[in-house]
Amino acid sequence: MSSRNCIKKRPSCSKIAKATNIISYQLSVISYQLSVISYQLSVIGYRLSVIGYRLSVIGYRLSVFGIFLAGF
Repeated sequence: MSSRNCIKKRPSCSKIAKATNIISYQLSVISYQLSVISYQLSVIGYRLSVIGYRLSVIGYRLSVFGIFLAGF
């Protein structure tokens, strides 16, 4: 039975269809929010990797400076 026939023949079917549409909309909103969170986490991950790279450069420079000081 198609949804149009269901709605015409039974008023309770109309309530079920409306509830299904509401649930579908809420799930799409949750899906969108999860995709935004996923994007934000990827940005945070990128920033942390940049910070990690900068710290490794600083560590390298400090080790070179330490070797330079050890030469004296």
